[in-house]
Amino acid sequence: MTTLQDENFPYFIVAPDYRDSSAGVQVMHRLCHMLNERGRQAWMLNCSVNPEWNTPTISGRELMAYRQRGGVFITIYPEVVSGNVHQAPVVVRYMLNREGVINGNSLDAHPDDIFFWFRPEFAEKTYQPRLLNLEFYDLELFKDDGREKNIDLLYLNRVPVSCIDFSTLPPGIEILSMQHPLTLQQLAEKLKCARTFYTFESSGTALLAILCGAPVVALSVKGYEKYALTEATLADNSAVGFCWDDRPETLHAMRQNLWQMREILLKRREQTDVQIETLVQLTQQAAKKHQQTIIDGRLENWLVSRHLAPLLRQKSIPQEAPRLLVAIFDDSAHPERLDMTLATLRAHPAALQIVIITQHAPLAGPCDSVSLEKWPSWLAEQATRQRFDWLHCLPAGSFYTAESWPGLARFIVTQKDSYVIFADELWLDDAGLPQPHFKPAFNWDLFSASPTLYLKRGLISCAALQQFLPAVSGYPLALEAQIAAHVYMHYGEQSIRHFTDVLCMLPAVSTGDVEWQQTQCALEKIVQLQGYPAACIVAPHPDQPMQILYGHAHLPLVSLIILAGNSLSQLERCVTRFLQFNNWPEVELLVVNHQHDDMELNRWLDGLASIDPLRIRVMQTTLDWQPIKLRNIAARQARGEFLLFVEAHIIFIHEDWLTRLMNHGLRAKVGLVGPKLINTEQQILSAGLIAGYRGVAEHIGQGERWDSFAMNGYLQSDRLQRLLDGQCLLIRTACWQTLDGLDETFHELVMAELDFALKANQAGFETIWTPHSVVASDERPRGINPFSADAQSLIHRWGRELICDPGYHPYFSLDGAPFSIDEALKQKWLTQAQVPLVVFIHSEKPQPYSERLLSLLQEMASRQLIALLTYEGLPLSAVLVRLQPDLLIIAQDAANGKGDKIEALLNLADTPVYLLPEASLQSPLIASLMAAKVCHRWLVFSEEQKRWLEKRKQCAVTIPALVAMPDCPPTAAARSKRLRAFIDTREMSGEDARFFHHIVATTSSFIDWIVWGAVPQGWMPFICSSHRAGACTISLHDLDRLQLNIAVLFRLNSEENRFKDDYLLLQLQAAGIPALCSDIKSLTHRWHAHRVRNKEHAWIAALHALHLSPCLPPVALPDEASQLSTSTLSSFWQYLGLTLP
Repeated sequence: MTTLQDENFPYFIVAPDYRDSSAGVQVMHRLCHMLNERGRQAWMLNCSVNPEWNTPTISGRELMAYRQRGGVFITIYPEVVSGNVHQAPVVVRYMLNREGVINGNSLDAHPDDIFFWFRPEFAEKTYQPRLLNLEFYDLELFKDDGREKNIDLLYLNRVPVSCIDFSTLPPGIEILSMQHPLTLQQLAEKLKCARTFYTFESSGTALLAILCGAPVVALSVKGYEKYALTEATLADNSAVGFCWDDRPETLHAMRQNLWQMREILLKRREQTDVQIETLVQLTQQAAKKHQQTIIDGRLENWLVSRHLAPLLRQKSIPQEAPRLLVAIFDDSAHPERLDMTLATLRAHPAALQIVIITQHAPLAGPCDSVSLEKWPSWLAEQATRQRFDWLHCLPAGSFYTAESWPGLARFIVTQKDSYVIFADELWLDDAGLPQPHFKPAFNWDLFSASPTLYLKRGLISCAALQQFLPAVSGYPLALEAQIAAHVYMHYGEQSIRHFTDVLCMLPAVSTGDVEWQQTQCALEKIVQLQGYPAACIVAPHPDQPMQILYGHAHLPLVSLIILAGNSLSQLERCVTRFLQFNNWPEVELLVVNHQHDDMELNRWLDGLASIDPLRIRVMQTTLDWQPIKLRNIAARQARGEFLLFVEAHIIFIHEDWLTRLMNHGLRAKVGLVGPKLINTEQQILSAGLIAGYRGVAEHIGQGERWDSFAMNGYLQSDRLQRLLDGQCLLIRTACWQTLDGLDETFHELVMAELDFALKANQAGFETIWTPHSVVASDERPRGINPFSADAQSLIHRWGRELICDPGYHPYFSLDGAPFSIDEALKQKWLTQAQVPLVVFIHSEKPQPYSERLLSLLQEMASRQLIALLTYEGLPLSAVLVRLQPDLLIIAQDAANGKGDKIEALLNLADTPVYLLPEASLQSPLIASLMAAKVCHRWLVFSEEQKRWLEKRKQCAVTIPALVAMPDCPPTAAARSKRLRAFIDTREMSGEDARFFHHIVATTSSFIDWIVWGAVPQGWMPFICSSHRAGACTISLHDLDRLQLNIAVLFRLNSEENRFKDDYLLLQLQAAGIPALCSDIKSLTHRWHAHRVRNKEHAWIAALHALHLSPCLPPVALPDEASQLSTSTLSSFWQYLGLTLP
């Protein structure tokens, strides 16, 4: 695809293959042509095209790829397409007919969709419809050339031949139909010979007949009236050439003005140019707005623009805020970076001190400045005098993200036993492109492998400096890494805490040669002090991770255990390559042969056992293929200090693979070690597993090259890893025995292995993944089915221990791409300021009560009274368990069929769960949800809902009705001879609409009915205008825009309406609009409304009385308790009986 220019967002147009026989299809293709001819970028999607037009094509796959790259685009759908199948950010609905006429489909349009109509009649009573009457007929081909008119034609397309009474038509009439399509040239020849053109349906072919000199007789047949030509069609064409009968005098009169059709079309083409320009302007503006939303939402932009409300900021900062010393390391090659950093620090609190570290002489200026050589001694003096509480070292060019200080200050105060605090970062390369650096919980192996990335720019307490600065002299560029290492060595990982927020944005990190050498030497000494005197660090390059070789003297026996399986070729290859590629001196090989009938395999195993009976043993069992039990049996027979489980398909490719595993395995606390598993194409199959991903676990690094430095060398760094792949796994025998092997209640080996790793972590054993041991396989990575019975058992057993992996940042996605940033962080961030987190789950299709509650919650979120996360449909339980919301609200439709999942969630998460029903409670879904006991309470909008639920022993609370007030007091709309009356049909039942039909018809002589929502059947001739509306409550802006005199809320006293509330009356009251409502129980709470008995004559009389009244009754504003304000929103949760943080 071409590179997009600013404000030239592409169009993708959905239509069938081009064909001459369909005017509607031609219109869609012609629109693409005309957009391209105007300099826009438009493509036809998945169809064949007219080669003579400028209509390039694109496949659905290409469009999907474009969308996944973040491209912003506009899709134009004809009215026969429902929904937004291509997930376009901007949607145009081009209505080539009335909704549902052709395919019987509902559009399922979004409220933001942009509508254009081909003809005014298709818009019916839509308020101010936008037209796009795109006409492109060949006026030279379709014209009356004066030839003899000797045939009559009948056009049939959607009306069946069997429905036609041919006795009413001229004898010998010819039929034009899609069953025998003609080319445009053939059609023109046929029409030029036509005396009269008969049609039972609206079609562009009729207009072509007029151009060719044949008057059109518009007919209708019972059952197919919706396809017929109408008065509006004729009016749109100035009635030229169309007539309702075929009397000779009528046809003669029509033939006199057929020539005018050409002039009408030429004038229409001028209007079409304007209409296309309107479409372009509206769609390009919408696309630009969407793009700006994306830009504003990008992590780097959000980090510099986020803000806390003043009162919330004041509340967040502790009374005794910690004193922070910021040390800025000057970059003489980029002096402007220091100026930028100093400028950004001026906006931070007075508790912040600044010192500038220079390569040579100190700088003159208002800030302290010290040379790098004197930096350690200067810092020691400041620490001794306790001039600060925490030190933070940053390179010039860094700056703190917006509002990071309040959260950091509160975090520091709460971490009483912490000596080092590290935070997440965002790096900016030379082009200014962002690179997020989100870190896991402290992990010595990972952090020491890349100290520049992980052990620098952390906050170091004054106490740590006082204690350890004397021990780190000599390596000033490695000072931070040394202090962190000493803290870990003396106080353990619990003394080093992770502040999970992006604290700073800084230039992309790099390591100079001197710093690299100092860090290598310093860390090597620290590792030796940890009890490994022969340890050394291998660091081939400053930008590559370091490797610690611990220099173990002890070389214990390792028992390699292989289950024979059922493939002799794989087993033979595995054993052979093990014997060829292994330099660990002390090993025994134990092959476990289960019960089977493969005699060739048995003979080969007999031969293997005879090679070296002391070091190679074949264990015969009477069990069939039960790998969990077989591993347990084999482990009991093994003699080694370490067990090494290997699948028969593993291929050994380096002789030091076991030595590399034992480098970590012999460390005191280590229980399990796993290698890098790759395939025969040198792509990673598993670099450890993410615990909790998609509910259970997922392999890391799949598809990356084996030597990839993706994620800042993460795939090339030793690290603690909660879960490891079991296809090649080293386990300390003492660990195996302590945990009693694999749990044989599992049926899936992979689940038993994950369970064992979790038990090892719980028992205090470390699990290490190393990239320096590499083995291969010609099979796919072991699959993990999160929906299996074993998976569910694992989730139930381990809960948060499985889901919340300390090696996987809590802001990384559990259901998106691995290591991608979850958008939840933009709301979760607010919880640092003790703002409660509310999660609302609703259905993909908007529902009235869900939309109303969502609007209320969004208003609270905009005032930072809550942090709000919304999901369309129930997300993974793991997502919700990790979030730990203070309140979880699930809408009725989103809970449909999810009772088991919600019940499982209740067992995993300590979160109050509320269910929100829609208006009707008497449905099987509600009954099943009550029986399943899947919520703590029900949230309802009406008192009748509450009473009904309480009678059934359900706990329910009523959501307070709050309405946004207009900025200025409402003013009455200008009164004319006819009243403008508003009626919202979205909540009307079919019975309501049928009852009120005659009232609308009768009063239409003095009332202009304004319909909000779908127009009920039969109402169309009697209303003034209709307005397409979604499920959202109507806004005060819309009510004011409609210029209404009165409003009507009609509702029969039926079971279907029993549980509905009266919120619309409150909105009308806020807008100052007098209201008439049905005199029924559910509408008795708003005293400003005039109640009318549900009798036809009573309603007509009440409306007529208002029509005759010289002035309409005044409307008092809602009381303060019903007005949406910070005060009423702040007391919202107390009203519901909830205590949130």
